[in-house]
Formats: sequence, C-alpha cells, structure tokens
Amino acid sequence: MTLSWRRTPPLYAIATPIVSGTPGKFRGVVVVRIKAVLLTDILTDYAGLGKTGETLLCKRVGDEVVYLNNIRHDPNSALKRKVSIHSQYGVPCILAANKQEGIVEASDYRGVKVLAAYGYIPVGNWGLVSKIDVHEAFAPLETMKNRNFYLCLYTIIGLTVVVYLFGGRITRPLAKLANASQKISEGDMNVTVEVCHANDEIGVLTRVFNLMASKLRESYTHLEYKIAERTQALEIINTKLKKQQEFNLAYNEIVTMINALAGTEELLSKGLNKIASFSDSHVGILYRYDENECMLKASAGYALGSDAVRRESFGLGVGIPGQVAREKRRIILKDIPEDTLFKVKDGLGEYVPKSICSFPIMLKDRLLGVLVLASLKDYSEEKIEFVDTMSRQMAVAISNLESYQTVQRQAEELQQQGEELSMQNEELTSQADELRAQQHALEEKNREVERANQAKSEFLANMSHELRTPLNSIIGFSEVLEDQIFGELNETQKKYIHNINTSGMHLLQLINDVLDLSKVEAGKMSLQCEDFPISAALLDIKTFMKNELDKKNLSFDVEIDERLASINADKQKVRQIMLNLLSNAVKFTPQGGKIKVSAKGVNGVVQISVIDTGIGIKPEDIKRIFARFQQLDSKTAREYQGTGLGLALTRKFVEMHGGKIWVESKLGKGSTFTFTIPLRPKSKTLQKEATHSDALENGNKCPLILVVEDDQKSSELLQGYLTSEGYKTATAWTGKEAVDKAKELKPMAITLNVNLAGENGWKALEKLKETPETKDIPVIIVSMVEERDRGFSLGAVDFLVKPITREQLVQTLKRHGLTVGTETGPVHILVVDDEPKTVELVAAVLEAEGYCVQKAYGGQEGIDLAIRQGYDLIILDLMMPKVDGFDVVEELKRHAGSKDVPIIIATAKDLTEEDLLRLRGKVESIAQKGRFSKEELLRDIKRIENARLEGREKQG
Repeated sequence: MTLSWRRTPPLYAIATPIVSGTPGKFRGVVVVRIKAVLLTDILTDYAGLGKTGETLLCKRVGDEVVYLNNIRHDPNSALKRKVSIHSQYGVPCILAANKQEGIVEASDYRGVKVLAAYGYIPVGNWGLVSKIDVHEAFAPLETMKNRNFYLCLYTIIGLTVVVYLFGGRITRPLAKLANASQKISEGDMNVTVEVCHANDEIGVLTRVFNLMASKLRESYTHLEYKIAERTQALEIINTKLKKQQEFNLAYNEIVTMINALAGTEELLSKGLNKIASFSDSHVGILYRYDENECMLKASAGYALGSDAVRRESFGLGVGIPGQVAREKRRIILKDIPEDTLFKVKDGLGEYVPKSICSFPIMLKDRLLGVLVLASLKDYSEEKIEFVDTMSRQMAVAISNLESYQTVQRQAEELQQQGEELSMQNEELTSQADELRAQQHALEEKNREVERANQAKSEFLANMSHELRTPLNSIIGFSEVLEDQIFGELNETQKKYIHNINTSGMHLLQLINDVLDLSKVEAGKMSLQCEDFPISAALLDIKTFMKNELDKKNLSFDVEIDERLASINADKQKVRQIMLNLLSNAVKFTPQGGKIKVSAKGVNGVVQISVIDTGIGIKPEDIKRIFARFQQLDSKTAREYQGTGLGLALTRKFVEMHGGKIWVESKLGKGSTFTFTIPLRPKSKTLQKEATHSDALENGNKCPLILVVEDDQKSSELLQGYLTSEGYKTATAWTGKEAVDKAKELKPMAITLNVNLAGENGWKALEKLKETPETKDIPVIIVSMVEERDRGFSLGAVDFLVKPITREQLVQTLKRHGLTVGTETGPVHILVVDDEPKTVELVAAVLEAEGYCVQKAYGGQEGIDLAIRQGYDLIILDLMMPKVDGFDVVEELKRHAGSKDVPIIIATAKDLTEEDLLRLRGKVESIAQKGRFSKEELLRDIKRIENARLEGREKQG
C-alpha cells in the first residue's frame, strides 16, 4: 500500500499482482486508489481524548515505522515522520506495527510520557494507537497527591502526638491507599478502597481516591470504545477496497483476453461470458449494428433461454436494444414484463429476471452494437459501472475486429487485382515492345520530317534573299522612274513602268505571304502586342485604301461602337488582316459598289466585319475559302488577280490572337467577312508595355512623354495629340504608377492630371520632385480648375486647364524646348551593300531628297569608311560575303567615332529571334527589302535626324 499526500484530501493506493492460471506467470499489477476522507475523518476526531490525546495509524516498513496520518502535534507529518523499531521513542506505535496489542505507559514520538492503548489491523498490516499524555491522564491523581501531601503535612504534627493512640487506625487506611495507587499505575482500573472512618480525613481521602479511580475507569472504557469504533470503520473501508480490487482484476482479465483474441469472432463470445460472470448476470446477449441495414443483429450469447433470441433482430427504436441504440444511453429495467425475451432458464424451467441492463457499445459517436444483461437479482451501482466500462472496451475490440476484417478483405481483393494486373502487365509488356518498335519508326520519320523542315527553312531563307534582292531593285528603280526624278517619261513609258512596279509588288506579296505562312506554321512568328485605339487604326486603313476605292468609285463607310476605346493586340498584324480583307472586298466588288466596316464590342472581344456588295461566294466554296492557294474557279482567277494565300494568312493571324474568323455570303449579292480578337490577350507575355529597354531603344527615334490620366478617353486624346507631332507616349493611371514609370522610363516630360480618382495628383507631383531620379523631369499640370500658383510652387513647369486642344499642348511643349528635332544642314549617309543595284537605288532615292550619300560595296569597306569619316546615318545590309552586317555592327560599336552613329538595317534576310537579339539596342530600325516603301525609308531617316538635332540642342 502507498499513500499520496500531494493534494488534500490524501489518496490511499493498494496494489496487488496479477498472475495467470499458469503458476508463477506474472501478468501485471492492479492498483486501487481511494480518497482517504473516511480514514482522516475518523483519525482526526479527538473527541474524548482531551487536549493532548490523538489517534495514530502506522505501518512497519523494513526497520522503520512510518506514520500514515497527520499528527495532532505535527500537522504535516504524514509519510514524513519515521521512527526506528529500536528507538526509545514512539514505543506504542512500534509495538502496534509489530502486531502487538495492549496498554502501556511509555515515551511517544515527542519523548513525552503517554498512556497509550495500541492494536493491530491485519487487513492493511496497520498499527492503530490511541494515546493521551500521562500528566493529563493522571491529573486527578496528581490533584489527589497534592491534597494528600498537604493533609499529611498538616497531620504530621498531630500524628506525632497521637501516634501511639491512633497509629494503627491511621496507617492501615493509608497503606491501602498506597497499595491501590500502585495497582492503578500497573493498569488495574477496577481497584477500590474500603471507606473507613467516613467522617474523618482518611474517609474523605478514601472517597476522593475511589472517585478518581472511577473516573479513570470511565476514561479507559471510552477509549476502548473509540478504538473499537474506528477499527470497525477501517474494516468497512477495507471491504470496499477488496471489491474494487476484484473489479480491477476482472477488468484486467477481460482486457487481456480481448487483446489475446484480437481479430477473431471468438473475442465477442468469450468477452460476453466474462462480463456476465463478473457482473452476476444469468443471461447476456451482444448485438452488433449493421450500418447498411440499420439493424441490430445478435452476435454472441450467454446462457440464453431460447434460440429465438439469437434469431431476433431489432431496428432503431424497436425493443429494449433498439431504444438503447437510438438514444445511445444505457437503460436499467426492474419491472420486467412476463413476455420478455430475456428469460433465465435452468433445469426446472424459465424465470423472468428481476433486472435487465442494456448498454450501447459506442466508439466516439459511432454506434457499434448493444450489450444486454439480465439477472435474478438487482444490479449494484458498482456492477453497473463495471459493465459500462467494459462496454467501452468491447467497442474498441469490435472496431479493431471490423478494421482487421476490412484489411483482410482488401488484402484478398488486392491479391486478386494483383493477379489480374500481372496478366495485364504481360499484355502491356507485349504491347510496349510493339510501341517501342513503332516509336523507333516514328523517331526516324520525325528525324526525316525535321530534316525536311530544316531544308524547307533553308530553302525559304535562300529564296527570300535571292528573290527579294532583285525584286527590291525592280520595285525601287520602277518607283524612281515613275517619280520622274531623272527626267520625264511619255505615257507609254509610264504605263510600262507602272506595270513593272505592279507585277513586282504582286510577286513580292506572294513571297512575303509564303514566308509569313511558313513562319506561322513553324511557330516562329510571335505577337508584339500593344495598346492602340481601334478607331484610329480603321480610319488610317481607310485613308490607305482611298486610291483603290476611288479607282472603282466604291463608297466606303466605317461604323465604330462608341464604347470601343482601345485594343491590346499586334497592331501590324491587325492592320494586315484588315488590308487583306479590304483588298479582297475591293477586288471582288464591281464599279460603284459599297464597302462597309463595322466594329463593336461583344463579350470581351472586338468583332469587326467587312461587308461588300460584290460577286459573292457559292455555298459549296465557303468551306475552302480560307485554304492555301485556293481560288474559286479558273475564270475568277483570270479575272481577279491574287496569290491565294491572303485569307489563309489572315485566319492564322486571327487565331494567333485567340480569335476566330468566318464568312457569310450570297452569290451575286455580296459577302461579309467577320473576325474577333480579344480586347486583352490571354497571356500577359504578349502585351508590349513601354519599358526602360524600349525607352533606350527608341530614345534616338523620338522623345518619350508620360501621360498620367485616370480617364481613358482623356488619355487617348492626349496620346493622339502627341503621337501626331512625332512624340512617343507611355501611360500611367495612378500617382504611384506615375512615379514608378517616371523612375524607370526617364521620359522627356510628364503631363499630370491632379484630379486623379481616389488619389491626390498633388502628392504625386511632390513625390516626383522629391525623388532624385525624377526631380528634373518637366511636369505639365492638366486640371479642371485654375490652380497655377499651387502647381508652380510644387515644381510644375506649366499649367493647362481642360479642355485642351492639340495646338495648346504642342505650343506648351515647344515653349519649354520639349520638341521633336528640326531640320538642320546636309545629312551624310553611308550605304553599305554588296549588291551594286541596291546601293544605286538607295543612293538615287536619298540624293533626290537632298541627302549626301557615300557608297560602300562590302562589309569591310563600310567599316573603314565609317571609322575614317563621320556619318550621320548608316544604311546596312546583313547578307554580305566575308564580312556580314552583324560583323559590321559589332565592329562599329567598338570604336568611339562610330559607336553612336544610328544604323538602319535593310536586308532581304528573314530575321530569326536570335538575329533580332544580336541587333537589339545597336540599330535604329530594321526593314526587309521590298516590305517598305521609299516614303517609309525617308520617314525613318527624318525621325533619326530630328532626334540627333534634339540631342545636340540639349548638349548646347
């Protein structure tokens, strides 16, 4: 037995070993803990023990005696105070712990003389002592002794006188008193002294002595009663502990049995038998809950009186088991009806039980079954609690059994599946061998296709160079002759020159279409998306097509949804789509017909239709209208010229944007070609925003102005004003974005709307002027109200009040020197090309415009001239023998005198991404021979010239 005094009240624990049926087979230990309230209440009751009396409970441990309870004179001594069995102190406890009984006068643990009664309690091997200090126990005797002392003192003198007369009469009673006192001190409490001479002092003394002896007898009798009472209380506690120990032993035995039979159905019946036996039940049955059928079905029984009980099933709420299952709580019945199924059967017949207990078998909130027990006696609370505890253990056992059965079933299924998979694996292995053989064949075919594609690419590249180079000369010289730069032509010459130019352009268009289509199909063409106003793009195309429309007297209308502002797409490819569709419409619409373009926004896309009143298309031809090299019939092909690739390429460009194209047509009445393009590309990687690298590449072309507006229409209006004057623009919609983009792009100027929605443009202006990277950038305030003073105080260079006209904006920029470059003196241009005809053509065009041209007929010659002499511009071909255009660019950028000279690439080579990467940041523009007109070349040169002039003005 151990005792824990870490908390109040203390706990007592009794432990006993568990052994199996096999002798000496140790299984475990059963420990019973009980509150010591019952013991402490008895032991701390000091009634009748005076001021110093107390009751002690002790136990011998080895050669020491341990005090088990708190001592009256030492409140915190439980389990702490010990005394050796050989000590001269604590003698009553030593005797009691050594299994002795009696009464003794001896020293206690304090070394104080006490009168003690002690005894032994076999159940717990405890010693029980009830004691009182001697001075308190014999206080009446001390009083008597004092009285005797004084009486003796007073009578000594009298005794001397009358000793002879009264000696015998006095000494005999005193001798009796002395003898009686001796017997009392020896423990004989039944001593009395006969009263003699009742009226004299001896008689009084005798009566007082007898009274004292009587009091001592009463005290001793009361002490014995208290000891007997407390011994009985301890026996009751010991009985309860034995019952608890029996339940614990039963619990451990059942748990051990369940664990030993885990995974088998046998654990249910044996577990039920053990529970019924320990709970003194005469009938028992265990139902398992079938979740699929929502029924309780009998799984095990104990001493059942009828097989009908085994066959009986209960639904939720039906019968005692069903009620327990539905309510998920135990039910105890005592008034049992005569027709109950749970009857007790013996050799004489069947009997109705006196009590029936039903317990739900639950694991967490899941119902696993119901346990029903019946007995001819009433169940005690201890047995009900015991069965309730065991039902929870049975729940764990049933859950483990179900898991085991599920795993076993799954293992069987997996084994079966494994056998099937093994068969399938053999089949797959055979198929894999066949696939490998097919794969090798496909790989070989792919290599052949790759070689064919490579050969095709090389052929197209060579064809591009070999065809474009002479075509460039044909088209270029025919344009020069048509412009009559070197003299006038007669009408016949003009006609022939025009025919030459038209045929060359037709052939060049065919070449370009073939190459573009090949690049799209090879996945080598990418989109360069940017934001641009769709209305402006359509009107620009209308202007471009004006001559063609006027030749056939065709009316042309453009209808644009006002809600459409801008679109994010590849501007050049959208332009090419529109030109292809409009060229077809013009080509197949008779004289005096009508062409209409409509644009509207539909579900996040822009839908553009080209409507004509032309010859129309047969229904059977609509399906192949977008195929390559397809023209409807030979008669149409002869009457209307075409490459047969325009619509095929148009469809590819539309699909690259994530859109679609279709046609609706009636023969003889006209056609409607419609295509859609998303307003925003699906991938942000397609968008082309103005970045720092773009600003560096374009810095020599035209000045960049950052437009800060939160209204899209106002932003587009300002951008339109600026781009029409040769400026490049970037946009910002918030103050924070304005500061970030100004730091990144370093624009020449900023237009700032101070009335930004949800933000304060003044704060953005303050931030711009506080930031070192942006503080010197001129800021022009755009506002709805007049706040010039505030704008100027914060660092703005000018202030414009809406509405703003183009003239106001341009004049404001010019007033502060923020202009595109103006014309200057002669511009010296170096033309480098290995084709003499090309050199002569470019020189003729430029010299006619007043430029000074120097010619170089090879890469090395171009390098030498550029380093030796200073030029304002270099026009360079890439495809040259020995030293090609890439080598020329690299060499020129390494020399201080030529590294800042702008370079325009003019080549017949179909440039790859790698080629563009090599040239990025080193040249001003790239144009393929035949793809740009004389006007485009001159426009690029003019833009470079203006940028150079602006740079010189800033340096001055």
